[in-house]
Amino acid sequence: PSDGTQYPLLSTLVHKLAIHQIFDVKSYLVVEFTNKKKLQQDLNLTQDQLHRLTHEISTLALSNPLISCIHAAKDKCVVSSGCAKVDHFLKGGLKAGQITEVCGRSSTGKTQICLQFALQ
Repeated sequence: PSDGTQYPLLSTLVHKLAIHQIFDVKSYLVVEFTNKKKLQQDLNLTQDQLHRLTHEISTLALSNPLISCIHAAKDKCVVSSGCAKVDHFLKGGLKAGQITEVCGRSSTGKTQICLQFALQ
């Protein structure tokens, strides 16, 4: 991000994140979710700072879902489900920058499909 005042913690940690192969929102959230303690140690952050960093990255992603920590991603980004039949039904997958509502009866796999997309 070019504006260090809007994302002060993130702007100071971009290089450290890159050293740890964290170049975009997805890779940050995967590492933060799977190994929060190691991420905290690698970046030399307190628990509060890590929480603030996650908040800054989430805010950045929500303000522009195509943004990465280093540079903006290309327009028309599509997230695949990893399942050819589901992607065919969705005309390629979920479109970045759009809200997709998943609805259905209890125990039909709504949470499972959302988790699958989150992993992609």
